[in-house]
Amino acid sequence: MDSLIICLVFNIVGIGISYLLNFIGPKEKISGKTGTLIFFGFLGGMLLTYTLWLFLPYSLNIACYIIFVIAAIGLALSIKNGEIESVLKSDYWIVLLLLLPFIILVQYNPGSWDEFSHWLLLPKAFYYQLTLTPTPIECSTSDYTPLWALQAVFFQFFLFHQILMNQLFLLLGLAFFYPFYFLLKK
Repeated sequence: MDSLIICLVFNIVGIGISYLLNFIGPKEKISGKTGTLIFFGFLGGMLLTYTLWLFLPYSLNIACYIIFVIAAIGLALSIKNGEIESVLKSDYWIVLLLLLPFIILVQYNPGSWDEFSHWLLLPKAFYYQLTLTPTPIECSTSDYTPLWALQAVFFQFFLFHQILMNQLFLLLGLAFFYPFYFLLKK
């Protein structure tokens, strides 16, 4: 279930932020490059999360939630303005459907401890201290830019208690796939 939630959050942030960033960038049609659009929308979301965190130190979770809400508003605006139709007609969804069994079956929580735990020490510190400047730790990756670790920790703030998350996932899933109804209706 965690992987499905992460996939849903990734796509909502990617589509919503890319739609909102389209207002300040070149006005191009997005068909044919939907996967790239969603990926760079998500990276834009990470940069916006970092920028927001600069104004809300020690509130990294709040910054992540605010960016998610902004992305959801962007997704809603793209649905309202009919811009989502070109995204829904792209091949991205076919690939996502092909990957769906792996998303459902492979459960990996990047906050867990494993043989690569030295790479996850910095995201763990970000998560538990709610900041991108944790107290000094002995870590070989502490000099890296914070955005690589923010990508790892961003989703952790959306994995709440499982019962609550199941209800939220159902609601978000219905809202996310709502535009498909209009596409199939045509």
